[in-house]
This record gives sequence, structure tokens and C-alpha cells, in this order.
Amino acid sequence: MQNIVEIKKELLGFEEIELPYLLKKDKSYLKYITLKNDEEYFFDGGYFQKMGNDKIFFKKGKQYQNIQTVYKKPCGEILYRTRFFLLEEEKECLKDKKELEKIIKTQQDVIEKMTQKLGKSITLLTEEKDKNKKYENYIREHFLNKR
Repeated sequence: MQNIVEIKKELLGFEEIELPYLLKKDKSYLKYITLKNDEEYFFDGGYFQKMGNDKIFFKKGKQYQNIQTVYKKPCGEILYRTRFFLLEEEKECLKDKKELEKIIKTQQDVIEKMTQKLGKSITLLTEEKDKNKKYENYIREHFLNKR
């Protein structure tokens, strides 16, 4: 497919990603734009299976297929990169994970600050106990011994 209007409709709910990307086997649904006969075409990919050797492997229904992720000259120079689009609900999981990691980091910062305050409080408490002992000893020596 090369019709831009149709491609935009097909990509509703999808977000473009760049490889390498953490994809889950049988859970990450991808669509892509790649070269065919030296022209760009849009394809409805399928569920990610594996990746390797500049190829990505999909499963759609009972069929398996693979496509080039990168087209190179024999010398290794990159001529073209296939564009991939991930279903956003899969992307949402990653956003949720990032949000949870942010919350954990904030909570860890709070724990560290409270640990420091607790350490200071323990130090102050120890100092106050030492002062109380000194006062008790002073009182014993000066007032209780005189009776």
C-alpha cells in the first residue's frame, strides 16, 4: 500500500519505534514501511517472533515471514532502514513501567532522606542520654552525698 491516507488510518493506535527495541515474542504487534522494487510500501506485519542478521521475523495467523530491517551496500554502508510501528497498548506497558520506576525512585529518595534523619535523631538522642547521665551524676555527687 502506498496511499498516505490509508496508511494513516492503518497506523491509528500505533507508534513508530527505532530498532533495537525490546519487543515481546507473540505479544508485540508491528506494522512496517520498507522497500519493494526500490519503492516504499506499507505492510501489515504481524506478531514479533525474533530478530537477527538484519531481519525481523513475524507471525500472522499461521504464516511466518521475515523482512530486512536494514538495506546495505556490500561495503556495509546503510542505504535504507525499514520503519516499524508498534501497537500503542504494548507501548503503554512500557510507559506504565517507566512511571512505576519513577515512583520507586521517588520512594527510594524519601527512604534515604528519612534514614538520614533517623540517624541524626539517634545521634541527638544518644547525646541527650549522655547529658542526662552527667546531670544525674552531678546531682548524686553534690546533693545526695551531702545528706
